[in-house]
Order: sequence, then structure tokens, then C-alpha cells
Amino acid sequence: VAPTVPPAAHTPSVPNAPEPQIAAPPALTDELAHTGAGGLATAIPVGAGLLLAGGVLYRRARSRSLSRTVA
Repeated sequence: VAPTVPPAAHTPSVPNAPEPQIAAPPALTDELAHTGAGGLATAIPVGAGLLLAGGVLYRRARSRSLSRTVA
């Protein structure tokens, strides 16, 4: 019995590779980056109000303690 020779392997003419994908350039917008500082519009007046209220309370307490030591 003569040995059988397997058929020759098929070699493709074009290699199996993905096609290149060209990404579109990003759209240009005139916009600043979002930094999370948007809450400053409310935080600044609230902080100023708390500082003013603290100053008023301090002066009231200071004037009361001074009036008690004098009398």
C-alpha cells in the first residue's frame, strides 16, 4: 500500500489582518474644562454670612463678659 500524501495547505493571497480604522478628529468647541467649581456661586455668600454671624456672636459674648467683670 502506498502512503497517502496530504494535500498542500491553502495559502491566502492577502494576509488576514484587520482593516485600519481612521478616527474622526474631535469636534472643536470653545468650552473650558469642567472643574467642579460651579458650587462656588452659593458657597461664597454662605461662607461670608457664617463668618459675619460668628463675628457678631463673638462680639456679643465678649461685651457681656467684660460688662460682668466691671460691675
